[in-house]
Amino acid sequence: MTNHGLDAARDRDLHLVPLDALCDQLVAGPHAVARAAIVALRELGAPVELGDDATARVRAALEDLDTLLDAHLRKAEHLVFPAVSALADAERRGGGRPPSAFSTLLHPIRVLEAEHVQLGGALRRLDRSIAAVTGDLRTTSWWTAMRRAADDFAAALSHEVRIESLVLFPRALDLDRRL
Repeated sequence: MTNHGLDAARDRDLHLVPLDALCDQLVAGPHAVARAAIVALRELGAPVELGDDATARVRAALEDLDTLLDAHLRKAEHLVFPAVSALADAERRGGGRPPSAFSTLLHPIRVLEAEHVQLGGALRRLDRSIAAVTGDLRTTSWWTAMRRAADDFAAALSHEVRIESLVLFPRALDLDRRL
């Protein structure tokens, strides 16, 4: 099993990890793994031998997934995580609510949660397009590598969603309400 930056032992104690450190771990772990997997998928692309319809389906599904992932990670890493980190820092210093682009984290977090659902749908579309490949091409190293990269992406996404949805977001919203 791939380590996505947070191991099982630490997963049990994530409620003890400072929120800013948890954001950093998510960026260095599951986010980095998802980025690497999408790069691997893009580099693999869809070989010409697939034929027009199959090539178009694999490429379209991959482009959709890539676009959604990029937008999601940018929002998380450049908007929400810095706001969460600022709240965590303010709490440590015993200060009040820091200036923020958001009056509350509720809406930005709900947007990220909705994007998790969209990413899952895009991943399922890619899986279906890869699975639709038939004939001799299905036994090639390309198909095996594409399947492996899609599985790596799915594992990283699942790990990110689990940690964010079950730990980071509830803790951040609680802190947001208290400050």
